[in-house]
Amino acid sequence: HLGDNWAYAMPLVFQISAVPGLWLWGRVAQQRGRIPALRRGLALWGVALVLALVLPPFPLGMGGVWQGLFLALLALTITLLGLGGSTAFLIPWSLLPDAIDADPDHPAGFYTAWMVLVQKLGIGLGILVVGFVLEWSGYVANQGVSQPDGAVVMIRLCISVVPGTLIALGLVVMRRWPRRSTQQT
Repeated sequence: HLGDNWAYAMPLVFQISAVPGLWLWGRVAQQRGRIPALRRGLALWGVALVLALVLPPFPLGMGGVWQGLFLALLALTITLLGLGGSTAFLIPWSLLPDAIDADPDHPAGFYTAWMVLVQKLGIGLGILVVGFVLEWSGYVANQGVSQPDGAVVMIRLCISVVPGTLIALGLVVMRRWPRRSTQQT
């Protein structure tokens, strides 16, 4: 359980680390291909999700070296989440032209519209489901970072196991994606 100041700073660590991640996965996509870049990025994201799940709670009452070590481990985990997660920002949109080219019978707007619709529905339904799950687990709004144990466990599951499962499902869906030249971006 971090203090409010640290808890508010951690999303910035994620966003800031995602920026060089975009460059990194763009370079990997240029050198190795988009699908290998997607697989590597999602694998890194998966490792970071496991770290987020097993990272122990903030050691209350501990100071000095232990507190600094914990914050460094937390920042490293969130940095890896940002680097891996940036793959999901970049690669799916770069694959859209391939999907459009593979099916000339449908206009390009058809694929773009479906991609945006699925993305918007996923975000909306995801927020709704997470809200219900957190309420069910005992989450108390306006209580700050100090939450009941059930809510903390559910938050950990929602930021690790659930996205990890969705990533794995996405990789299963992408396993038969047409193999293109590795130099094609």
